[in-house]
Amino acid sequence: MTVFIAGGEITVNEVSEVIKSVQTKNVLIDFRNAVLGSFRPDDIDQLSKLTLQNPEIRLGGKTAIVAPNDIAFEVARIFKNLTVDAPRKLKVFRMMVKATEWLGIEDVNNGIY
Repeated sequence: MTVFIAGGEITVNEVSEVIKSVQTKNVLIDFRNAVLGSFRPDDIDQLSKLTLQNPEIRLGGKTAIVAPNDIAFEVARIFKNLTVDAPRKLKVFRMMVKATEWLGIEDVNNGIY
């Protein structure tokens, strides 16, 4: 499992590097403390195209994005809609506990994440 915990202002380049570096089936992206206000629609489109590279690595995997604030949630939702052809399932959650349940991992309150 790959876990990406974002804090503060997040750039497109940072998210791009995370997408490129993923080598696991399952991914948890935590945007609870992140600011995504500078993302434009073409940035989200660019990121969505990266997910289609090396599809065999993610085949059958899951990606959970935790985005409790409205802007991050909307960015993640648009990203999800642009990546429906990716080889993994993706869900967007407002609550970490729901994301970890879906991924089948321990709740974040036990200190793992």
